[in-house]
Amino acid sequence: MVLAEELITVPEMAARLRISRVRAYTFIEEAGIPHVRLSSRRIRIPREQFEDWLADRTVRGERADTEIASH
Repeated sequence: MVLAEELITVPEMAARLRISRVRAYTFIEEAGIPHVRLSSRRIRIPREQFEDWLADRTVRGERADTEIASH
């Protein structure tokens, strides 16, 4: 069971991703972000599932100070 304290709002999620609130609503549907629809106008995102979702999609590249092999 998810407690209310473990849920974030769409504006909180948007701030975390640095996107607009309107884009966040679209992104929830398009990207499959786990969410709970409390009513037709109220959505909450389980914090832990959102953090897991975000971590799964984080691109990890090489460190900037890593030398690039020359040919």
